[in-house]
Order: sequence, then structure tokens, then C-alpha cells
Amino acid sequence: MEENQKDKEIELKLDQNGASIKLKNQDNRVLATIGDIIIDKLSFYRWNNALKFMDKYKAKKAQRNIEGKETPLPPKFIIEILENAFNEDDDKIQNEWNNLLLNWQDPDKNCDKKYMYIDLLKNLDSYEIKLLKSISNDPNFEIILGNKNAYYNKDMIKKFLNLSDDEYEIVMLNLFRLGICESLKSVGNAIAIGNLPVKADAGIDKIRITRLGYNLIKNCEE
Repeated sequence: MEENQKDKEIELKLDQNGASIKLKNQDNRVLATIGDIIIDKLSFYRWNNALKFMDKYKAKKAQRNIEGKETPLPPKFIIEILENAFNEDDDKIQNEWNNLLLNWQDPDKNCDKKYMYIDLLKNLDSYEIKLLKSISNDPNFEIILGNKNAYYNKDMIKKFLNLSDDEYEIVMLNLFRLGICESLKSVGNAIAIGNLPVKADAGIDKIRITRLGYNLIKNCEE
């Protein structure tokens, strides 16, 4: 690492009241502090990721013109987002952490700010991120969300992500486990017990985005 990078100090403003987190090299370890509170000592691997993250963050923040207007966030939210972002060397996934932080700080965004969305994001890989981003760009996304008979097809998703049957199954089972996706459930042509129809479950062949998945996508949108 170049000497000027080793000695560099970076600062992230957390809210309009002046709270900030500072990252600074100290004895070949990187010290992270909020005020006088020491959060972590980062390896140089994470330091490089931190620099990349901060560069993107500052550029996007300037583009949105929200400097000094930030919505205050609980410190545990900030710390957890940065911990995951600094550990992530996949640029596409790190970008989602950037979007999440910016959207939660943006006073013009009406986001559902809950810790569970941090937990969901850190359990996703690049395939799952790509799928959710493509669905968010679907012009029919809002319509499909509100139509209980609408769904995304297995073959379409496999082709888009270039997945084998086994890879597709792993992706879907994880998204189902997290509550981001669910099976299409229909009462049409289904059996009945007495006068009660039993919903037919399409498994992982026909999938829908849940409201939880929708909120996650909106929290991480560009």
C-alpha cells in the first residue's frame, strides 16, 4: 500500500448534528471511532475496502446533495452496515451497502428502517443480488406485487442468471428461507376439504417477491 494511503484518515458524517465516524491508520492497524468510542481495528484488507466504500459514498452523497441534511440513525445500524461493507470485496454487493446507508440517511426517502434488512442483505450473494435488482427494474414489478396470481418463472430466472438446476435451487431456498421470496399459491383447480379450497403450492418453479423482499429492494435501490 502506498505511504499516503497508509497515513490517510477518512471521516463519515452520521447526521446533521455533527456526529461522525473516523477511520485512521495506527500502528499498522486501522482504528475506527465514534467520538471517543473505539469501534474496531481493521486489517489492511478491510482498510482498502473501506476506502472504496467511502469514495463511492461521498460521490453519491454529493450527487444527492444531502450533506448536512442526514436523517440520524442508531449507532448500531451504522456500525453493522460499515462492518459488513468493509468486509465485502465484491463491488456489486458493497454497492448495496452503500445504497442502504444512503437511502436511510436521505431525508427524501421514506424507507422502512429496521435492523432485519441489514441481516437480510448480509445473507445474500451476488446471484441473489442480481436477481433482486433485475426484478426491481421490471416495469411490471409493482403490478406483480399486488397481483397474487402473478409470478416469475423458473426457466426465465435460470436463463437470466445462467444457473443450473442445482444452483437455482440453492438460490431459491435461501431467498425462501429469508422470507424474500415465496411460492405462487393458487386456489384454481386445487382440491378442497369440505367447502374449504386448499391452495396449490408451485414450489420453486413459480416464485413471487414478498412484501419483505419488496421493502429490502426499495431500501437498496439506486
